[in-house]
Amino acid sequence: MFTFKYCKKISFNHGFTIIEALVAITILLIGVLGPMAAATRGITDGLYAGNELVATYLAQEGIELVLAKVKFNLENGGDWLNDLSNCLAPNNCSVDVASNSFNSCVDSGCDLRYNLSNNLYTVNGLDGPVFNRRIQIIKSTGLMDNREVKIETTINWSNKSIPRSLKLSDYIYDYNK
Repeated sequence: MFTFKYCKKISFNHGFTIIEALVAITILLIGVLGPMAAATRGITDGLYAGNELVATYLAQEGIELVLAKVKFNLENGGDWLNDLSNCLAPNNCSVDVASNSFNSCVDSGCDLRYNLSNNLYTVNGLDGPVFNRRIQIIKSTGLMDNREVKIETTINWSNKSIPRSLKLSDYIYDYNK
């Protein structure tokens, strides 16, 4: 009988099985995809918050432009709502800041876009999301007719094809009567 004392047994237990490799890849993907999904959600929420902030500023600016026009009219002895007829309810108006004119939305449109050349939101802007600003002045029907009005500014925009809207309002009083 012939025996081999010094021969080693061949073993195939040195590598991973396909199931072990798939389990390891799955665990790795779960560990990577979770934080990536959270980061993507954070970026999306940040863009939405930025658009909402811009909309708030544009709405406040609309109210302030009407207040400035009323103040100008009162200080110069004119009718306090002079040149604001396009804004009186049921009409809506837009504001051309360059010429300080209040135009009907039907004539000029109320869409605002960010203009990179002058860093302003303007009717003829070219870049960025479209915001639609409509300003409306509602006369009071109470005891102080024609002495108090409500200014409403409505901003509409779209965020990921979902329509969004924001409305701000303020009251002003004709203190000269």
